[in-house]
Amino acid sequence: MGVKLLLAGTAALAVHARLKLIPNLTDDNLSGLAWHICGITSLAIAFVVVGGFIRLGGLG
Repeated sequence: MGVKLLLAGTAALAVHARLKLIPNLTDDNLSGLAWHICGITSLAIAFVVVGGFIRLGGLG
């Protein structure tokens, strides 16, 4: 279930960035894109941790 939440969060951030941030990107709202990049990076790290737990048998 955790992987599905991580995947949904990643997809939600990607869709929001693609449809709302990138088409209207200026110097003023560049920090919003930076927050999205930090969020995607955090989710990617969480994917690695959850994948390691699954691989080692820590999560069923």
